[in-house]
Amino acid sequence: MAGLPPSEFAARLTRIRDGLAGLARTAADGVLDGMNEIAESAVKRLVERTPRSDGEGPHIGDGWTARSVNAGPGVVAVEVVNTDPRATENLRLADGSVTDYTLLEILEYGSKRHDIYPVNAEFLAFMGGGGEMVYTKHVDHPGTRPYAMVGTTATEVALDVKRLIDATRRTLTLKQIGRI
Repeated sequence: MAGLPPSEFAARLTRIRDGLAGLARTAADGVLDGMNEIAESAVKRLVERTPRSDGEGPHIGDGWTARSVNAGPGVVAVEVVNTDPRATENLRLADGSVTDYTLLEILEYGSKRHDIYPVNAEFLAFMGGGGEMVYTKHVDHPGTRPYAMVGTTATEVALDVKRLIDATRRTLTLKQIGRI
C-alpha cells in the first residue's frame, strides 16, 4: 500500500478492518450456536445413559441441564451439570453417617460388593423386584456396575468441539477467499 494517497490508504485499511470484523462475527456466532447445540446434545445423551431405578419419584438422570457460563469477555463457555442434589452431595446413610461419595459417582464408577445390615431397626425393608415388600436382616449387595455415562459423553463432546472448530476454520477460509 506504499505510495497510495492517504485517503485511499485509509479506505483500504477500513475495508480490511470491516472484513476482519465480519469474519470475527461469523466465527463468534457460529461457535456460540455450535457450543449450545453440543451442550444440548450432551444433555440428551446423559439423560438417556443415566440409569433409572424402577418406580416413581425423581431420577438423577432428570437433573442434567446445560447453562451458559460468564467466563469473561470474548470467552464462549457452556457447561453441562446435574442439578439433582444427589449428584453433588455425599450420601447420608440410614445410621446418620455421611459417605465420601455421591450417587452420581456410584453410577459413573460403580461400587464393590458389600453387605447391608439394619442400623436403626430390626429389619431392612424395601420393595422387591416383583413389587412385593421384602423384610430381611441382611442384604449381600452385588455392587453396582460402572455406567461411565459422563466419561463416554465427555469424549464425544470433545470430538464434537473439534468438528465445530474445523468447520468454523473452513467457513472462515472460504469467506476470506470469497467463495462464500
